[in-house]
Amino acid sequence: MIVLVRFLEATLVLVGVGVRLAVVLMLVLVLVLGVLVVVLGVRVRVGVPVVLVLVGVRAVVLALLGHGSLPPWSTSRSRSR
Repeated sequence: MIVLVRFLEATLVLVGVGVRLAVVLMLVLVLVLGVLVVVLGVRVRVGVPVVLVLVGVRAVVLALLGHGSLPPWSTSRSRSR
């Protein structure tokens, strides 16, 4: 699940949406998925909703700090210049 969220976030950044907007969109996606799991009563392990919440909290903290998360290839390119 985390890999999927990180992949989508990196894709949004690569497309040019921007780091902060990508983080916000991923936060919304994580919250919606968490609500669906709770409301629909999908039987999942207890750890999955906890992981979703932690990913969401991490995204909010990174957005507030202004760091955001960049795909690894963008940071390696900027270092090589």
